Amino acid sequence: MRQGNHVTFLILILVVGIGAAGVVLFVLTTSKPIIIEKKEIVEKIIEKEIPVTPTSSEKNTTNISFAMGIARDISSTNTASTTNAGEEDASYQITNGITHTVPLEKILAGGPEKDGIPSLDNPTFTSIKKATDIQDDGMGIAISVGDTYRFYPFQILVWHEIVNDVIEDQHILVTYCPLGGTGIVFDPKVNGTYTTFGTSGKLYQSNLVMYDTQTNSYWSQILGEAIVGKQTGKILTVLPYQIMRYHDWKQTYPNGEVLSTDTGFTRDYTTSPYGNYANDTSLFFPVDYTDNRYHPKMPTYVVTINDEMKAYPLEELEQSPEEFSDTIAGKKVSITYNKETKIPLFIQDNTQEKLIPIYGFWFSFVSVYPDIAVYTAN
Repeated sequence: MRQGNHVTFLILILVVGIGAAGVVLFVLTTSKPIIIEKKEIVEKIIEKEIPVTPTSSEKNTTNISFAMGIARDISSTNTASTTNAGEEDASYQITNGITHTVPLEKILAGGPEKDGIPSLDNPTFTSIKKATDIQDDGMGIAISVGDTYRFYPFQILVWHEIVNDVIEDQHILVTYCPLGGTGIVFDPKVNGTYTTFGTSGKLYQSNLVMYDTQTNSYWSQILGEAIVGKQTGKILTVLPYQIMRYHDWKQTYPNGEVLSTDTGFTRDYTTSPYGNYANDTSLFFPVDYTDNRYHPKMPTYVVTINDEMKAYPLEELEQSPEEFSDTIAGKKVSITYNKETKIPLFIQDNTQEKLIPIYGFWFSFVSVYPDIAVYTAN
């Protein structure tokens, strides 16, 4: 699934000169490059932790130090993994003693160091009545376990990206990558043991790379797979969740719990450090594959049956009837799309199983699955 045909490369060039230096950011379309003054981008990196790629003159040094950093991070856990029950082992290779499934040079330094974007390991929750600082039209991750209903607003996750939580004895790994727009919930059980995760400070295909605190292995969020280290090739199980607006969630679950802004960290949770990134066509980091059929930040749902994936861009869902059927891996799937709440429901007909769609930006899925099947309304 990582192979593709014709690709268009994104190029992020830092232009550093004498005097008025700036950053030139090329976008996917033919629109003019966006110029960001050096002073402005540096201030954002320092104050708001926006990641940025190294300058061209620093790339060689960065690559060497990064390779050393990977070796240091996993030095005590660099043996090849073996398959465990319920887990899938991908093909891997070993380079200079480092076990990995993706080219090491494709794993980029994101700017902040390891844990520079702090995960929430002891999250606190509040009632809807007290959550007055949560934006009513803001999106977030909704999880239901037993009689407990929780909402994790993107406006908080954008600053932390990972929440290690437990709901009614169920361990939950809530993840959100602002760069890829991917919000995914995993079961954090690895090798039969629950572990916690943190941010590695690295990116793969402009997407979050996590690390597990048990072995320091690197995990790609969008792949749900360990890509470097002892756990290389292991796959995390996706747990049921929904992406929805806070307004719709609190109408559905009036007694639910909301992730509190009282995180123990000093952050302005009413703003996003990424500005208008989610709406424009720019990318902060390069990806291997692009596809201009849709806006790169088009919200997209991906559904998997028997390892076969299909993408459902929001643009296509909006043009479809509220109820329709499709086929994935030869299986008929009934789809209901609520055009008011923007929430799709996928049910496999022969089993009546409710399928779990993965949510993210269009470019993010295409970057790792360039040959993915795509649903079209016509």
